[in-house]
Amino acid sequence: MPMRVITQKEMINYLSDQKLVYGIFMGWMIFLGLLNLFLWSSLKDNIHLFYILFIGTTALWVIANWGLSFQYIWPDTPDWASKARPVFSTLSFLFILELASRYFSPDEGKPLYKGFTRVLQSLLLVLLVIFVLGNIALANQLIRTVTLSIADILWFLSILVVLFFIAKNYKHEDYLNIQIDTKQKLQGNLEDHEAGLLVALMAKVAKADGKICELEAELLGHTFTDLSLHFENSVEIREKLKAIYNKEKESFDNTIVLAQNYLRLTKSDYNKRLKFME
Repeated sequence: MPMRVITQKEMINYLSDQKLVYGIFMGWMIFLGLLNLFLWSSLKDNIHLFYILFIGTTALWVIANWGLSFQYIWPDTPDWASKARPVFSTLSFLFILELASRYFSPDEGKPLYKGFTRVLQSLLLVLLVIFVLGNIALANQLIRTVTLSIADILWFLSILVVLFFIAKNYKHEDYLNIQIDTKQKLQGNLEDHEAGLLVALMAKVAKADGKICELEAELLGHTFTDLSLHFENSVEIREKLKAIYNKEKESFDNTIVLAQNYLRLTKSDYNKRLKFME
């Protein structure tokens, strides 16, 4: 084991820097937790709940890895101290998978992605039960090696799945958002495109008072034209936008779903959402 002899002053400086890092990390985790708690209570969106659970379990894993949890949180439970790191690590992967699947949701029409995520989460749950009920630290060498190897594989697969969700999301949104500077070729369903969602929401607003006045009809006509000009086949797109409008004005049942989909597509552009409200 490598050792280094340092002076008392160097030790004091080292411990001071270490405590500063601990303080910054915990302060940031608490801030994120409180912020998302406020968002969860305000917006009633469970994605913020899973974010709280993710950062909470991640923070507990980090402080367990640093040895602070055994020192300050559970000093009288050495058995749990040996289990804490794999338990909180597994929990954090469970929650980040749920968070990624809810937030990014790539190709929702293909259940394969969500199905694979659920299988992986189920395996992580089995692994979690093994870590909680068993004591890997006291198991024989073979069982410990096999269990930890399986855990490493599942954790690594979880990272790959999250990266996959992120990659598919950005690739997906690249052709689902309105492109201002270029003529866009429609890929997929216009109802899932930002333009289609915008028209669908406008239909709900226009029909909210039970009738559409002449000024609203003129404004809608200009909107269909302006939106369709961003596509290569603008005439066809304009007719499809009118069809979406005529369909969506008949019912308010899916208004929340449409709003959530529009929010997801424009989550990085607050000004665009503000403009829609205006």
